[in-house]
Amino acid sequence: MRADLLRRVRLNQARLLVDHLDPPELVLLACDLLIDGSDAAVALATESPSRLEEREAARLFEDLVRELGLPDLALATAVSLVATDTCRHLLDGTLPPETAGHRLLVIGHEGAPPFGLLQPLLALLDNSADPAFAARLKSLARDLLTTLEG
Repeated sequence: MRADLLRRVRLNQARLLVDHLDPPELVLLACDLLIDGSDAAVALATESPSRLEEREAARLFEDLVRELGLPDLALATAVSLVATDTCRHLLDGTLPPETAGHRLLVIGHEGAPPFGLLQPLLALLDNSADPAFAARLKSLARDLLTTLEG
């Protein structure tokens, strides 16, 4: 399997464990995996991206992961993958600060690798994403990426 496809599969495994799945993204991923001739990829790729519900997407994705023979992710690994992806999307401007902040808080829990770094986020949140909040959150995201990727 190509490295970029494996990365996308692993990230979605992590999202299944600690975040939420994006059914249209899973359908696109399955389409990209069709070259491998996977029956589970065919089942997922033939779903309607706009009508596939998250519960059914999760079931089909779990079938795909099993068929690919990939091991389950450890919780700490899943948290790190989703936190890294969230920080990258925040910093490249494709994820709004309020969404990124919420996602980081949802996945951060005691014992998770970035948990200590997320504590300042609690002080920043006031249900708004004014420029000061966005700047401080981006600074926190850079610190998280340094820790997670370092």
